[in-house]
Amino acid sequence: MFIRVIWFILGIVILTGNTSFLSAQLLQDSSQEISSSFRYLPRESLKGQSGNIQISESELDYAYSFKALGRLPVVLSLHTGYLELDHKDINPIFPAHLTSVGAGVETTFPFFGKENMYWRTRLLPAFNTDDWSLRSSAFRLPVQSFLIYQPCEFWTWITGLAVYADYDNEILPILGLIYKPNKSLQVYLIPDDPHIDYALNERLSLYVRAGLINREFEVDKGYLQNVVLRYREYYAGGGLRLNLNPNTQISLGAGYSFNRSLAYIDNYGKAVIKDGSYCEFRICWEQ
Repeated sequence: MFIRVIWFILGIVILTGNTSFLSAQLLQDSSQEISSSFRYLPRESLKGQSGNIQISESELDYAYSFKALGRLPVVLSLHTGYLELDHKDINPIFPAHLTSVGAGVETTFPFFGKENMYWRTRLLPAFNTDDWSLRSSAFRLPVQSFLIYQPCEFWTWITGLAVYADYDNEILPILGLIYKPNKSLQVYLIPDDPHIDYALNERLSLYVRAGLINREFEVDKGYLQNVVLRYREYYAGGGLRLNLNPNTQISLGAGYSFNRSLAYIDNYGKAVIKDGSYCEFRICWEQ
């Protein structure tokens, strides 16, 4: 029921195309974005044990950006994710699917009046389970806070900390850079989504992506409840991105996934998946 309410409200916002329910004096320079993606990893066997697994992942995201009081940039977002695990003859037993429901609040403000320096903070509350439930034990509140330094229009440097309370790794550094030397090339070496884009023309671009997926879910395993299951994967790939119109773009790509594993944190079992390929599709609309 909770998921239906979230996306019902989201649908109203998108269809109306405005934010008349909020004061125009408080919210200015607003924009919104909705994206949907699908990722498929063909069936692979396991390392050192019998069984095999096929994984598919779908995500739906919405973000609304505005400037509060005409000054303070704010981003509000919603997220849902579904990870299907089609496994056979695997011991230990894993869930058939993993689910994510989350939201986000982000704001950016000047760093103590320093020129070209800003501070950004993100709150990312989420429920990661195996049945779309919003039980309190599965609630997590990751916090990202980092300094942004833009010495010139080409370079942006990022440094800070991410705090993941109640996760296995609770504190991680944030280091990254963004490089835009011209209109064609854009380099984003940032933790959330490291990628490189190269525009062939106004409509068609090439992209390269590589990074780490590391997620924890609270699931039930037999008579055990609220057991933490971690999915980890490294990936590298690329593809094409096409601008259908000024507001809509689609991308199609493929790559290689390696060092994949499903592991229960408290030594209840682990499955290491052999390396393999993947393909992905994404569509994004913004206004």
